[in-house]
Amino acid sequence: MNAVKIIIALVASIAVGGAYAWVTQNWSDIIPIYPLIVAGCLYLLMIWVSKKKSTAILFGVLLSIAAIGANLFTGMELMKNDIKTELVSAGLISSTDPGVKDAVNEIMDEYLLEATGYKGIVGYTVSLSIGEFTTKSGNTIVDDEPSAAGTVFQAVKFGILLLGPVIMGWRRKEEKQEEAPAAPSEDNGAAVTDKA
Repeated sequence: MNAVKIIIALVASIAVGGAYAWVTQNWSDIIPIYPLIVAGCLYLLMIWVSKKKSTAILFGVLLSIAAIGANLFTGMELMKNDIKTELVSAGLISSTDPGVKDAVNEIMDEYLLEATGYKGIVGYTVSLSIGEFTTKSGNTIVDDEPSAAGTVFQAVKFGILLLGPVIMGWRRKEEKQEEAPAAPSEDNGAAVTDKA
């Protein structure tokens, strides 16, 4: 595998995951087309970097984990930006205040600790599954009441991102393996005919 290709693929995977977080922040998170698009992009990156089945599958998992990590961190930063905008609009803090970042982080951690029992990225990840629904305008609203539907939805979403490229890569390689044995048998037959 080319080291340059690997770096490009990882950067692209992170960018795609971050873009997915931005999309779901601004539009509906219910429509499954977004995780399918991300999974498709990861699949293309996977087969671009590696042609061998074993390395392609492992690299697909790596790309998927990178995309999911970028999705979560970007989503968390977008939420922090919303909190900062609300605080500035309410006149509670100034946008030039040097302690604004610490204040937003503290508020975020308090919210997550109250909602999930965890702080930071772990709490944010858990908060995605405590229940959510999408309004008619397309905005995703998080419900403080636990919801099995929210947990299932997040599991499916991240399952598509993690397993989608791997399954597509596995099927593609299996088809190639089925076609490969046919060629040598034809050559062997031709060789036997020539000798006869």
